[in-house]
Amino acid sequence: MLTGSGSCFTLTGDGVKSVVVSQTDVAGNISSNSNALNFTLDTSIATPVLSLANDTGSSNTDGITNNGMVSFSNLETGASWQYSQDGGLNWMTGSGSSFTVTGDGVKSVLVRQTDVAGNLSANGALTFTLDTSVNTPILNLANDTGSSSTDGISNDGTIIIANLETGATWQYSQDGGTNWTSGSGSSFTVTGDGTKSVLVQQTDVAGNVSANSALTFTLDTSVSTPILTLANDTGNSNTDGITKNGTVSVTNLETGASWQYSQDGGTNWITGSGSSFTLTGDGAKSVLVRQTDIAGNLSSNGALT
Repeated sequence: MLTGSGSCFTLTGDGVKSVVVSQTDVAGNISSNSNALNFTLDTSIATPVLSLANDTGSSNTDGITNNGMVSFSNLETGASWQYSQDGGLNWMTGSGSSFTVTGDGVKSVLVRQTDVAGNLSANGALTFTLDTSVNTPILNLANDTGSSSTDGISNDGTIIIANLETGATWQYSQDGGTNWTSGSGSSFTVTGDGTKSVLVQQTDVAGNVSANSALTFTLDTSVSTPILTLANDTGNSNTDGITKNGTVSVTNLETGASWQYSQDGGTNWITGSGSSFTLTGDGAKSVLVRQTDIAGNLSSNGALT
């Protein structure tokens, strides 16, 4: 038994306690022990430990995510807890072992718990970036070489990608999304003449995958060489190259192409129309013809002497 004074005493050390009290009066009489007082002394509480439920960024520790769920541990049995998103000015009561914040941006959250003994913990803290959206890429031909800058016909298969987010990765598909190829920089080049339909999607640093951006165009990187013949070879044979008719027929012209002819070895060019032109003046003639197709490709020279 310990000697007390006054009308109270204080126990220390957390745990289950059981105490009895007796008194001795001035005559020396000793009382019976009081009924035992049993209780649990609890003077401390753990600080909650916070973590992202799913860090979806480029690593699982970069604090960038598209999932605003915050999980926490170190909660005591029976404790209540609150969380704050404004540095502790306002507190909201939580339940379970997680809560979810919304709205993209940098987030700083605090969590505290109050145990069954009424102890209030220190604040557990977590700062992270919530990013739940990603831009759709914008696709354009690097050089629309056709008859206008918007006709979607080009001899250059380079595609420029805009609206890429900093740190994002991106992929492109040429088969409607069945297969994807990783890109780099802000452009890629397709090859092989014909109609092209490409898709591009980006994945930002938080793991968000964008909607697909699409571009359809015609790639045309080659052009036929014009074929020249006399409209009427009136000489001794139809192949002797002697004629009284100076009309030259031009074939192998592509639909929509423009063409020019030269009578001085290519120094000067005259724009032609239709599918023939006529020379005048007797004598030996040497003519060249070239065509420029609607994609801007310039052909080799077709020749007739």
